[in-house]
Amino acid sequence: MPEEKEERKEDVEKEKNMKRLFFHIKPVSILTLLLQDKKWSISELARESKQTYVYATKVIRALEKNNIVNISNEKKKKIVKLTEKGEKIAKMIDEMMKLL
Repeated sequence: MPEEKEERKEDVEKEKNMKRLFFHIKPVSILTLLLQDKKWSISELARESKQTYVYATKVIRALEKNNIVNISNEKKKKIVKLTEKGEKIAKMIDEMMKLL
């Protein structure tokens, strides 16, 4: 029983973190940039979304932890790509942003 309670608590916390992440303009701007057909490095995403490299890295790590992006090494750059789940989420957010 205590394990179920702890697991539910973790699920609630994860949901809160995801809501905070997706309903702030900076993380949303990274997601929508990733929809473009381009190889994005973390520094390019930071620059294009007008964020610091440190903040962009923090956001991207959170997205990676939740299986929304994958990070791969290509030469000296870390390339960020949306997962299938991430692409669905980014498209939905992009559509919502267009409606606002």
